[in-house]
Amino acid sequence: MNMTRVSLSPRNLNLSAVAEAKWTFKRLLAGCCAIAALLASFPQAVSAEESSEVDSLRGMVAEWTDLRRLIAAEQADWKVEKVYLEENLDILKKQITLIEEKLEETEGVGEETLAELERLDVRRNQLLEANGAVQSSVGGLETSVKRIVKRFPPPLLETVEPLLRRIPEDPNNASLPIGQRVQNVVAVVSLAEKFNTSLIKRGEVRQIAGEEKQVWTLYWGLAASFSTDSEATSALIGFPGQDGWTHEERPEQAATVALLIETYDGTEVPTFVDLPVSLR
Repeated sequence: MNMTRVSLSPRNLNLSAVAEAKWTFKRLLAGCCAIAALLASFPQAVSAEESSEVDSLRGMVAEWTDLRRLIAAEQADWKVEKVYLEENLDILKKQITLIEEKLEETEGVGEETLAELERLDVRRNQLLEANGAVQSSVGGLETSVKRIVKRFPPPLLETVEPLLRRIPEDPNNASLPIGQRVQNVVAVVSLAEKFNTSLIKRGEVRQIAGEEKQVWTLYWGLAASFSTDSEATSALIGFPGQDGWTHEERPEQAATVALLIETYDGTEVPTFVDLPVSLR
C-alpha cells in the first residue's frame, strides 16, 4: 500500500495573529485530509474489529481537528483583546496620574484652609476675651464719664449732650449693645480731649456787676474761662468744680481780660497776659 507523505511548513513566520491562526488551521486541515486519504486507501474488505478501530480513529482525528481550530481562534482573539486591554491600561494610568495631581492640589488647599480656620479661631477667642473684659469694665467707664462731665464747660456740655443721653442710667441694666456703649464713652472722651487743646470764644449772657450783661467769654480748654463786657468795666473768671463751673467777679482783671480777648481776635499785638488760673 502506497502512503503519501504530506509536508506542512509556514511560508511566512512574521504573520499577524489572525494570519497565523489561519495558517495553523490550514495545516491541520491538510493533515486531516492526508489522514483521510490514508484511511481511504485501506481495502474495503476489513473485519468488524478493524472497522471499529478505523471509525474510532476517524472520530479522534475529527475531535483533535476541532480542538486545534478552537485553540487557534482563541489565541487570535486573545491577541486582539490584549492590544485593547493594553490601550485601556495606558488610558487608566494617565487618568490616575491626573487624579493624583488634583488630590495633591486639593490637599494643599485643604492645609491652607485649616491653617486659616485655626488663625480665625484664635482671633475669635481673643475677641471674645476682649469683649468680656470690655463688658465687665464699660459700666465703670460710663459711671466715670457721668462724673467728669460735671466739670465740662457749657460749650462742651452742649456738644456731648446727645451722647450723654445714650449712656444708660443703670450700667447693669442697659439695652444698648456693648459696642455702641463703648463708642459713646470714647466719643465723649475724644470731644473733651479736643476741647482741652483749643481756645474757644463765644458770646454769653452772664450776671456781672449786679445785672445780666452780654459778655465775651474765652474758654482756655477745660482749665478756665475769662469773660468781660464790651465796655471792659468788669470781668468774670470761671473754674471747673465738682458740681459744675463757678464764676468769680474780678473787676480789677477787666482790662487784662479784654486785652486777652483782643489778642485772640488779632486786633492786638500778641504779648504775655498775666491772668489768675488755679488747679482744682
